[in-house]
Amino acid sequence: MVIYIHRSNKYEVNAYVDADMLAHNLCSFPNTGKNKDKLGLRLFILLALALQILNVFATDDGINYGSQNRLDGDDRNRYVNDDLIGGRLEGNKVIFRLDDVSAARSSLPAVQEILDLFDKSGTPLDVGIIPHEMGQDSYMIPFIKPYVQEGLIGLSIHGYDHKINEFDASYSNRTEKELSDGLNASVIFIEKYFGKRPISFSVPYDVFDEAGFNAVRDSGMKIFSSQKMSEPRPSVEPVDYLGVSDPIRGLYRLPAVISVNLWDSNSRSYDGMLPISVFTNNINVAFNDWGFAVVTIEPQSFMNDDGSVKKDQIEILGEMIKISKERGRPTTFEELYWNDLG
Repeated sequence: MVIYIHRSNKYEVNAYVDADMLAHNLCSFPNTGKNKDKLGLRLFILLALALQILNVFATDDGINYGSQNRLDGDDRNRYVNDDLIGGRLEGNKVIFRLDDVSAARSSLPAVQEILDLFDKSGTPLDVGIIPHEMGQDSYMIPFIKPYVQEGLIGLSIHGYDHKINEFDASYSNRTEKELSDGLNASVIFIEKYFGKRPISFSVPYDVFDEAGFNAVRDSGMKIFSSQKMSEPRPSVEPVDYLGVSDPIRGLYRLPAVISVNLWDSNSRSYDGMLPISVFTNNINVAFNDWGFAVVTIEPQSFMNDDGSVKKDQIEILGEMIKISKERGRPTTFEELYWNDLG
């Protein structure tokens, strides 16, 4: 029996068991006659399944697909561009996606150390910039410029002002035009500041609807990255964002398979690092199924309360980089698009 664990998503933790149908069958019988004798046994089996799931959490085994509803086999592959992306890549590709990079945040020291780590190991990194957080031009981060000029990092736009669920227009009360105008302006500002035009978009909070997706598409983005490996998560109606459905203005969807950081559902924040074994399992599965693995990094998780950087977590991230390079070739969304998909 294989157990799939969803534990890095911000919203909830789920476990999926291949024996789902078995569990359903165990419960779908009348509680009469001889079936009464079987009820205790079947409930015991269900309890054993539940305990095995809990044991997975305790022993750090299992696989995180980063999705609330798991799809199987051909459906799962179809929903992550298997025919559009997987077959077009030469070897396994891994994209490390650094989220929440903003001059308005206290996590900039961690961003600096993470960039240095990737620089020293010669590993490409995709950096998700928040353009206008807290009413300021939060994309203006001077120490990032040299890395861009060296070609070490790719630039993504990580929302506009990073307000909660901003690209879910039904929640944020923003129109598609307002979202599109904000993104178009951000592209211009970031290109002028860094000398490079971003072509990829990573979704703040992983929540968006049709209007939000269309705004990203119409801003000229080429790659759309959320943390849902197989499930569109709109608020109102299904969003047709999987693959290049529009051959002229379509988007490639490269969702993240996992975060290197653990999400604490109690504090509703990232805290600590994912166990190496779980990280390795996830990227192995992603490589086997799709030929690529997108891995998110949350800089705030690397900060101590006193403003210093957690050196031990930087070291663990270094081990994860090493493991990834042993199994695939690190790249950025930009490089992947121009070299393999564009």
